[in-house]
Formats: sequence, C-alpha cells, structure tokens
Amino acid sequence: MKAEVRTFLKVFPHSALFQVSKGDLLLVGSQLPLHPRYKQTWSAVETADLGRIESGQYELLSRFITGTQGLSSWIGQGPVNTDDNALLEFGAPYFLLADTLEKNLAAVNDAPWRRDLGLWMARILQTPNANEVIGRLARAYLVKGKFEHADFLARELLDGKDDLLGMIAVNQGDVDNARLYWQRSDAPASLLHLAETELVVGNPQRAIKYLKRVPVTSRTQLFHYLQALAFLASDNDDEAFVH
Repeated sequence: MKAEVRTFLKVFPHSALFQVSKGDLLLVGSQLPLHPRYKQTWSAVETADLGRIESGQYELLSRFITGTQGLSSWIGQGPVNTDDNALLEFGAPYFLLADTLEKNLAAVNDAPWRRDLGLWMARILQTPNANEVIGRLARAYLVKGKFEHADFLARELLDGKDDLLGMIAVNQGDVDNARLYWQRSDAPASLLHLAETELVVGNPQRAIKYLKRVPVTSRTQLFHYLQALAFLASDNDDEAFVH
C-alpha cells in the first residue's frame, strides 16, 4: 500500500487521503498545492446528494486522514510501481488470501496528521462562521472515535471549547476531567452533561442542583427528561410526573 501511495505522490506531490468506508481509501492529488475551499466547495454540494449516502458536510470532512506532509513522512523510502517493474501487478496476488485490511488501516491511521489538519483549520478560520464549522467538524471526528483529532480541533474554538472537551473526555472514560471542563464552562449544555453524568453515577440530588442552574430559556426536552429521572431517583414521584 505504501508503494501505491509513493507512486501516486511521484505524479501528484500535493495530496490528501480520505477513508470513505471501512475498506476503501480515497487519494485526491494535484500538481499544485491543495487548499480546502470550504465555502466554495460546500455551496456546490447539494444536501440531497449527501442524504442519499446518509452523510453530511462535516461527516464527510471528518473522513480526512492526512495530507501531503503526513503522507510524505509515512511512505518513507522505497520502491514505486512502474510499467517496467509491475510491482503491484505481480506483488498484490501474493496477498490475495491474506487478511490485510486491519493492518493496512492501522498503518494508515498512524500517519502524521496534525500539520495537515492544522492547514485545513487555518483555511476554515478565515471564514465568518469558523467557530461553528470547527465545532461541528470536531464533533464529527468524536462520533468516529477519533478523539485526538476532535481534541486538536476543539482547542481552537473561541466559544464552546470546554463543553466539547468535556464530551471528548467522557467518551474516553475520563469522567473526572469531563466534570472539570463542564464546570468551567457553565454553559446550559454543560450543565445538562453534568446532570446526566451525576445520574449515571447515582447522585440524583447533585444532578438536580445542576439542573436548577439551567436558564429557563434553555430548558429543552432533554432538560425535562433529566429532571424527571432525577426526581424519580430521589423518590419524588410527584415532581417527576410534572416534568
């Protein structure tokens, strides 16, 4: 696989790698530098087109693995495929019955990515709604379980940073740090996360304290659901019924 990528970069030295499904990778290449033109790109993408493949803008962007710098470092020195050596034609059948999928994916995901993702982020930061774009992209990486990518993006947020960092921490099983981030944020969403966490660990009274701090204008269906659960867990059935 490295020989394939090495060969590709010989012709297209500016490239980006995406994982489009569990067993499929997509290389996008150019002889000129690639710059993600977020606004122009997504203005041309119809929502219906993405809907057909049960995807969205941010979910699609979060399939990005690495770019030119990461790929160049990852492939190292080695042979390329040419018409003269037919490296892939005669080498690939040797592995025809071998289960190489997991090894290949693990290898690709070890490729350096921070510098390339940072270049993408720098371009996004030039757009008017940069904070929203970066936040939603970070959440898309979080859904995929790519916690380092999500954390890398979240730390660039101007608004909602601590709330998102708390979500990343709790998804990694770090409840204590999640609490610290959410307590520092004190945003309505963070208070709901704190209440939900306290319910999970069996502290309904503490959950109720957090819920009381949620502004009336931010009391969504989730708020009422959590409050009902908290009152039920506190043996206060009357209050639970109200909510």
